[in-house]
Amino acid sequence: MTTISNSQQSASITPLPLERRRGPDRRKHRIPPLRWLLFGGRRQSVRREEDKGCLNICDRYQPRVMITGIAIVVLSILDAVLTLILIENGATEINPVMAFFLRMGPGVFMVTKYGLTSFSVLVLVIFNNVFLRKLKIYASTVLSCLAWVLSSVIVWELLLIVRFVL
Repeated sequence: MTTISNSQQSASITPLPLERRRGPDRRKHRIPPLRWLLFGGRRQSVRREEDKGCLNICDRYQPRVMITGIAIVVLSILDAVLTLILIENGATEINPVMAFFLRMGPGVFMVTKYGLTSFSVLVLVIFNNVFLRKLKIYASTVLSCLAWVLSSVIVWELLLIVRFVL
């Protein structure tokens, strides 16, 4: 009877390959191809724990995120209209950047406000799964907070219009 030591036994057994996929690893590319962004893909969120700390862009977005983004753009346009009503009735714009564009005219003010807001919302929607380490929150949470802040600004402007204009 012969005995095999552990070192001889482990040398004779070939390990199974850990990677059974064919082709390159798709996870190495964090940004999906343009065709997926335009025509849709399958990823709605980050599934793996090791990918949660990295920059990941999804192919599809949760309805809550999209509705929040659209709401922010609509609220921003409403804010611009209410601001113009208040300016016509003696108020002043306290935001120096928007005051600069307001001096150029109401059309420039509206287009700039819409453009800056739309671009910011687009960036936050695309990167909604990114964890902002300094703030210790996800970008989607920032999007929700901005919607609430903008809603309070609208309520404040409506109160000002009711009190001083009407």
